[in-house]
Amino acid sequence: MNKRILSLLLVFVFAFTIAVPAFAADYSDLDGHWSETYMEDLADRGYLTGYEDGTMRPDNNMTACETLALLSRFYDPGDDALELIEADFADTVADAVPSSLSWAYDEIEICLAAGIITESELESMDLTAEIEKEQLSVFLVRAMQLTSEAGALSDTELTFDDAGDISAECVGSVAELVSIGIITGDDENNFSPDLSVTRAVVATM
Repeated sequence: MNKRILSLLLVFVFAFTIAVPAFAADYSDLDGHWSETYMEDLADRGYLTGYEDGTMRPDNNMTACETLALLSRFYDPGDDALELIEADFADTVADAVPSSLSWAYDEIEICLAAGIITESELESMDLTAEIEKEQLSVFLVRAMQLTSEAGALSDTELTFDDAGDISAECVGSVAELVSIGIITGDDENNFSPDLSVTRAVVATM
C-alpha cells in the first residue's frame, strides 16, 4: 500500500479514536497526586498502562520508547491496516531497534506509518534514553497531525527566558503547543528543553 495513502488513513483513524469512552481505574500511587485526573483518564482509555503491582509511578521519567508506545495508542488502524503497516515497516524496526525493546515493535511501526518518528530518527535515537521535553513536543505535535501548523511557527520568537536553549528544529513544535495551551513556562518562565519528562508530565501534556 502506498505510504501516503496509509498516512491519510491514519489521520482519519486518529480523528475518531481520541474520544474513546472512559471507565474507572484505581492506582494506589495516584491518590492525591497532581496528575491523578490526567493519568487515570489516559489509563481508562487504554493509552497508558500501569504496572503489575497496581501502581502508575507518575514520578518516573519516561524513555523515548515508552513515549512512542503511548503516542501510537492514539491510533486504531484496524487489522487490515496493521498488516500493511507491518509489511512496510517491520524490517526497518527490527534493524533499528534492539531486541530488548521488541515489546514495542508494533507500536513503533505505527509511529513510523503515522509520521511521529522518521526512519532516520529511529536509526540514530537511543530509545532507552529518557525523553527530553523538546523532543516530546515534536513527537506530540506529529501525533496530533499538527506538523504543518508547527512548521508555520518555526521562526516564532518564544518568550521563555531560556528560549535560546531550544533547538531550532523544535521551535515550531514548542510554539504550536504554546499556542493551543498545552505548554506554559515554569515558575521562572523557563521551558527547560533538555529536561527529562515524568510519566505524569507526559500524560498531562
